[in-house]
Amino acid sequence: MDRSGENGALPPEGAGAGDASGGAGVEPPFAAAPESLRNAFGLRRCAGVERVPLYRSRELTEATADDILLMRSLGIATVFDLRKQAERDLSPEPAIVCEAFDVRICTVDLQDDENRTRATMAPNVKAAYGKPGQRMIDLYGIMATHAGEVREIVRQILSADEPCLVHCANGKDRAGIVCACVQRFYGISRETIVEDYLATNVCNEAINRRDLRRYAGIMQPEEVEVLAAMFEARIEYLDAFFSAIDERYGSFGAWMGM
Repeated sequence: MDRSGENGALPPEGAGAGDASGGAGVEPPFAAAPESLRNAFGLRRCAGVERVPLYRSRELTEATADDILLMRSLGIATVFDLRKQAERDLSPEPAIVCEAFDVRICTVDLQDDENRTRATMAPNVKAAYGKPGQRMIDLYGIMATHAGEVREIVRQILSADEPCLVHCANGKDRAGIVCACVQRFYGISRETIVEDYLATNVCNEAINRRDLRRYAGIMQPEEVEVLAAMFEARIEYLDAFFSAIDERYGSFGAWMGM
């Protein structure tokens, strides 16, 4: 992880959780984020993370000066860009984002799929990616093989003194596991973590519908079904990541060094 400063000490486990039970006190998924930022980038605050707020979004390629001002008004100081090199080459982080925030780049392709972007998916989707959902379950398992890099990103977020924003291309998979790890460290309930993760489907509904409509004109229905599953956030994907962590390290706590 390319970063500009050293990490501080981690807060105690459970510190900073708004409500570890997931009940009253946890803000709804779209709280505390301007509507314009939600519409443009799917930007929202991660539920239950109260010590230092954490935000998540899609890529910021189209960010304007007004968007930057709104993000600064949220207190955001650091932006974590989890996209692979091919995605950053295709859609670089805008200069105004780099000037306004401490942008930290994940230099490892967390999905071991450097050349695949939404614009370069395999022509024969079903043959390449299997039955609906299987590709994403595999990718979430792969992300667990990069547990050291994921843990380093999580530790930097946990030790931050000012709000952070974490994004990948679509704000779902790589950003999803990082945010879920932070929430789990703070003792946020599984119910709340899952609800927050699945809220990505609402944030991305319009762009997913647009892209699937485009692919429907050039692909067979069964291939579009595979893509639709890849575009969605599903509980089984997040479970695949944490199950792989448990298999490798014994438990989430052991992995995080709790």
